[in-house]
Amino acid sequence: MVRPDKAMEAFMTSALKVYTVTLSQRADGTPARAYTLKTSTKCKWQAVNAGEAFFADKDGNKKVLRIYYPKGAQVDAGDAVQVGADAAYYEVLGVLSNDRSLNGLAEVALYE
Repeated sequence: MVRPDKAMEAFMTSALKVYTVTLSQRADGTPARAYTLKTSTKCKWQAVNAGEAFFADKDGNKKVLRIYYPKGAQVDAGDAVQVGADAAYYEVLGVLSNDRSLNGLAEVALYE
């Protein structure tokens, strides 16, 4: 499981529908890779307040979307999520973290 190595600064955008993230390192210290999402017709979890949940690294160009889904649910690769008010659907290809204690918070990296 990949987790950010430090807190990221808030970054907001409404124009993009697909986003990019690259983390500087994995939990085990190895270099991180970019994860991607692609369009999908499936829907299991709906994103909430997606437009307020983008984060960037110190360069301001690497983003993580925090997707909130029903408490107790689990987001895994291959699942689908709805992102934003445009009702676009994306398939999860990589999940950075799952935290069921936060009403189902998942940090999912999207590829621009």
